[in-house]
Amino acid sequence: MKKTTIIVLMLFISALGKATINKSVNIAIPGTLSSVLTANEKSTITNLTVTGTLDARDYKTMRDSMTNLKYIDLSNSTVSGYTGDNGTAGSSQTYPANLIPYEAYWSTTFNTVKLPSLITEIEHNTFYMGEINSVTIPSTVTKIGYSAFMNCIGLTDIILPSSLTQIDDAAFQNCESLQSIIIPPSVTTLGPAIFGYCGQLRNITLHFYD
Repeated sequence: MKKTTIIVLMLFISALGKATINKSVNIAIPGTLSSVLTANEKSTITNLTVTGTLDARDYKTMRDSMTNLKYIDLSNSTVSGYTGDNGTAGSSQTYPANLIPYEAYWSTTFNTVKLPSLITEIEHNTFYMGEINSVTIPSTVTKIGYSAFMNCIGLTDIILPSSLTQIDDAAFQNCESLQSIIIPPSVTTLGPAIFGYCGQLRNITLHFYD
């Protein structure tokens, strides 16, 4: 009887550890995400929805402090500019508004990300070596920076918006699970080695205007 009770308790604890914990927050002042979350929330939240205005400090909080985070919905937020040494780069930098900050999701375990709907660029190294498998790129994005999705080995497919005009060097290099991609006719600049070492990539569709 005691043995059965211990097994049931262990299974309960295991299931509790894998529980989905949702949180929605509104950020009225950029850079304050860390202060509106408790230490326990930072370590347990799995699904986060953020509205309001973020800057590079908030992206650093999500990347470095939210250890269980798997799903992020930022589609109804905006990105403010920031200058300082508390952003995602780890040194004094200027982060322009409406851009996903440099290295924002570097080596993270996030699976699904919905980006802010008004951003215009995905900076270089944004998702580098992350566990991302699904990302929603809004229709306002015109540029994907170099190595933006490099080494995202779990990324299976991605939809590029018709607003996109530029894809820089090695943007999807070593995305070894990527199987197909459609490059819209709006793209006029393609850097080298964009799809280098994408061993499963079998279908690249290019559209060009006459």
